[in-house]
Amino acid sequence: MSQFCEQPTVGNWTYLKHIFHYLNGTKDYKLKYEKTGQPIKVYGDADWANDRNDSKSITGYVVIWLEVQ
Repeated sequence: MSQFCEQPTVGNWTYLKHIFHYLNGTKDYKLKYEKTGQPIKVYGDADWANDRNDSKSITGYVVIWLEVQ
């Protein structure tokens, strides 16, 4: 949502309300961390202002946590 802060639209506002509704409905969900010996893998990527129209950067990441049963 941060990339839409400069010129937000009604559609952006509707989507933001959807995000808040989701967060409100999942506020009691929790993560429980236990030592399993399995590593948590985190990958990140950024384009460092590669958009030639507005020179904005976009960053993304993925977290992989495999639960062993």
